[in-house]
Amino acid sequence: MSIPDPVTDHPGQAVALLTSAFRDQRVTPALLRTFANRVQDLEAAIWTVINGRNLTNGAGGVVLDTLGGLVGEARNGRSDADYVAAISLRIKINRSTGRTPEVLAIVALAANGAPWEYHETPPAGFVVLFAGTSSGAKALGAVIDSCKPVGVEAGVWYTSIGLASLFRPSSVYGGTIADRALGSSYGGGFVTVFPSIM
Repeated sequence: MSIPDPVTDHPGQAVALLTSAFRDQRVTPALLRTFANRVQDLEAAIWTVINGRNLTNGAGGVVLDTLGGLVGEARNGRSDADYVAAISLRIKINRSTGRTPEVLAIVALAANGAPWEYHETPPAGFVVLFAGTSSGAKALGAVIDSCKPVGVEAGVWYTSIGLASLFRPSSVYGGTIADRALGSSYGGGFVTVFPSIM
């Protein structure tokens, strides 16, 4: 949903809508401008609220706590900058329908700049190769679990020495993610994201 642009000239627009019979009078346009000025003040107040609660306009403190509560993301002691990123991620997760482009966008946001790759595994699964730590892979697995479709198996292979050290899933068991220990031989491991059954 996009936010409309603010209107900055309600009085001028209101007078411009008058027919010439009323526009040329002295009292009618002045009276209309007076009412339209009130509308302009109301719009300015509304935009102050919108901008004050917009994540991209530097919302912070209590406003972030309120926004986080609305989307279901607790602050957990995070700084404002980290909390804005977490709220943005939670919004994407909440709006996700589990389609691949959405899951990819969520993984990109959750990986926070760390290298990663996405590989589908038949019949209904996927693996994310992630260059990071065990705790990072577990956190990424939790994010994936909250946005993937029901019944889809997912996993995160992680390594601390770079993605080049991992075999690609297509080269292992015909594309399945059956080898849970594969990453441990290459400075990492595997995190299973169990398929949702409900």
